[in-house]
Amino acid sequence: MPKIKNRERLRRRLLALPPAIRNEIKPALEAGATEITELQYSLVPHDTGLLRSSIDWGYGEPPIDSKLGSKGDKTGPEGKAANDLKVSIWAGSFEAYYARWVEFGTHARAAGPYRDTKGHKRNAGATGHRATPAQPFFFGPYRALRKKVFAKISAATNKAIKDAARVS
Repeated sequence: MPKIKNRERLRRRLLALPPAIRNEIKPALEAGATEITELQYSLVPHDTGLLRSSIDWGYGEPPIDSKLGSKGDKTGPEGKAANDLKVSIWAGSFEAYYARWVEFGTHARAAGPYRDTKGHKRNAGATGHRATPAQPFFFGPYRALRKKVFAKISAATNKAIKDAARVS
């Protein structure tokens, strides 16, 4: 087995990487999530304010009642420990259940009975339902700012790795 020179120094450097990287990445993650949610706030329609107040971000999984955002536990075999650097952005709640209808719009529904996607008979009423145009507020800001946010996170990661490598 080959002998590693400065094994103890290498071990110290490798142990210093994870905490240093987390400490450097968290402010960049928070700044990016705040920037995206502020742009979402500015684009959301202001009817009752419920939808605007439901837009938020946090570490880990989004709340169960969120209507737009990531869903499910995607941490894998690492468990909840992998969630300490996962940031979720969400919109919608039990009160603002219509978040996806605002984001994507609705189709017109003719008056009278119709069958839904599962084959059940439904009634659209005497006048039916006019189409509601999409008013995108959620995914647009994410798509517009993701390269900028990821660049900030990469810069913070590189800085943390360089700083940790200086530990001797």
